[in-house]
Amino acid sequence: MRLIITLIFFFSWANSYSQYKPNKATLKWYFPKNAGLDFSGDTVKFLNGSQIGMSESCSSLSDSDGNILFYTDGIKLWNKFNNIVKNSNNIGFGFGNTLNTSSQGAILLKHPDNDSLVFLFCSDYQGRSGGLTYSIINIHANNDSAEVIEKKVKLTNEINEPITAVNHQNGRDIWIVCHGFKNDYLQAFLLTKYGVTKCPVSTQIGTLHTGQFGSGTSAQVGMKFSPNGKYIVTEQRAQWRNEVFRFNQENGLFYDTVYSKEVDLCAFTSFSPNNKLLYFVYVDTGLVQMEIETGKRFFIYKPPLLQNQSLVEIQLGPDGKIYGVIDQSRDILVINKPDVPGIGCDIQLKKNILSAGLGGYQALPNFNQSYFYTPSSDYQYEMNCYNNTISFKAYDTINATGYSWNIYKPNGNLEASYSNKQINHAFADTGIYNVVFVADNGSMKDTVIKSIRLYNKISKNFIGKDTIYAHNAMINQTLKAPTKNIHCYQWQDNSGFSTFTADTTGTYVCKITTAAFCEVWDTIVIRRCINSLLEPSIYRSHDTLFTYHQQADSFVWFRNNTPYRISKTPFIKLTDTGTYRVEAAKKYHCNRSSINWAVNKLSLTSLQLSDFNIKIYPNPSNETVFINADRNYLLQITDISGKVILKQDNPVQISLPKGVYFFIFEVDGYRVAEKVVIF
Repeated sequence: MRLIITLIFFFSWANSYSQYKPNKATLKWYFPKNAGLDFSGDTVKFLNGSQIGMSESCSSLSDSDGNILFYTDGIKLWNKFNNIVKNSNNIGFGFGNTLNTSSQGAILLKHPDNDSLVFLFCSDYQGRSGGLTYSIINIHANNDSAEVIEKKVKLTNEINEPITAVNHQNGRDIWIVCHGFKNDYLQAFLLTKYGVTKCPVSTQIGTLHTGQFGSGTSAQVGMKFSPNGKYIVTEQRAQWRNEVFRFNQENGLFYDTVYSKEVDLCAFTSFSPNNKLLYFVYVDTGLVQMEIETGKRFFIYKPPLLQNQSLVEIQLGPDGKIYGVIDQSRDILVINKPDVPGIGCDIQLKKNILSAGLGGYQALPNFNQSYFYTPSSDYQYEMNCYNNTISFKAYDTINATGYSWNIYKPNGNLEASYSNKQINHAFADTGIYNVVFVADNGSMKDTVIKSIRLYNKISKNFIGKDTIYAHNAMINQTLKAPTKNIHCYQWQDNSGFSTFTADTTGTYVCKITTAAFCEVWDTIVIRRCINSLLEPSIYRSHDTLFTYHQQADSFVWFRNNTPYRISKTPFIKLTDTGTYRVEAAKKYHCNRSSINWAVNKLSLTSLQLSDFNIKIYPNPSNETVFINADRNYLLQITDISGKVILKQDNPVQISLPKGVYFFIFEVDGYRVAEKVVIF
């Protein structure tokens, strides 16, 4: 306990920031009026090539080397060659064929686990019925010119216009968030390695978004995450209100209204890199900086600085500065030190950056805001819900040479410690665990603490086993998925209940998304059996029950109508008295049962051939056996599998190939068996 208390004290400070490390996915910006910015060099430069005309929405995405992959206006999608991607026309919601009026209504996101795929999310404008959709782009299709392979998959009904995104706490998956139309619900969808989890996490929080100025204005709001994902800001223009909520990156829920205030008309926002300050663009009063936790505000410029022109959009850049475009101007507004409170943030205009003749800007690219989160150390993790094992992968920017992990419950009980950069841990219990990672370069230590909740393990066969019904039996089977700690269900017909009634043959599939957002599938096949097996016979020799059947590949033995044993061989050794029967079984066939056989005593009452003066000799034999009997009998011979070889009255001599056989004699109303070996 003393060790853990020390750890908690030592690790209570937040992890530090090293020199700002840009995510190369954000190095190239393409935005409306054929404009662009290039952040790949020492200075920001104008970027040629953008095909985006007028639009209130745009997003761009670069590869791991900083080269452009795709950009979009929310109607069309362009590739690295500035050509329209195959099958991408009408990929979003245009006002006509050339204009997207859905503010912040498109965002490009990389697949969490497949470098060949990119997702594009789009929203319909002014709260219309298109809602939120996504499309999937294959980067390498069409001779590396890309192709949209799945298009406009609908996720919601009417929503407000903006979409924003941030990483899950695990550092791999991505939350995509929108706000319901004319209600007070924030909805968070998760993009995982399996694709989009189509059942959102919904949080009722904040101001009810109404349509007092008409449906269009009601939907025209703004929304953005802080880089670390701990906060989200929403702007409701119909009610002139800004609100900041906290966000749980593990479970997708919003909570704790940090800030809510009626303000002048607010158009756009951006958080500072250190997540402590928030910048608002107020159309009438200028640019305001606010301390998030205190609500203290600073007016850091007023419209005269821009000669009464409008600042229409601001966005954090890959260099840690905030950039804004100005309507009808080639100039760019830059906040050079956005982490500094007050006028020390150093706001300035960079003159004539954009091309001559441009203007009328309405948007800057919409990004996953986690691209701008650059701590000195962090870790990703991936959970296996079948066995509650998590693999952890750490990274740092401090050139660490030492690593340590401590995994413990909040009550202080240490469960495990490790000293590798990558670890794999099987958790001994459910509940909340704190996972502490420390990177050490000899002169400084950087620490990351995350709380992770473990739930009950999930069985791989959670809806049961394949079922075979009798040839003419009515099918009425209730399939049940787990109900504890499950986020949502999806059956093969897209229904979302924990149970499903199967009333016909076929394949039934259920996908469950657990409370930990593991996605687990199970499949069950229901079919009718082939009604073609013959009834098996049953007989006894000494303390062994035998059966024979030419078609069966296994046998199910019952004692007193209770399943007793399943065997591949056609006999069982008797150890108890009772009433026995056997079912012949074969895959996809109906089981067929024998008549009952009563076993009242063991050993002493067992009949033998000598009781009927029948003799088999020699046994074992090298080919031929002889039978000596003083009465009539019927002989049936089977091989070891139960296959009938011969059935004949009163033979006195039998020649057989090498093997093990059963000679079954029916004599005087009795049946007696003897094993014969031919070698």
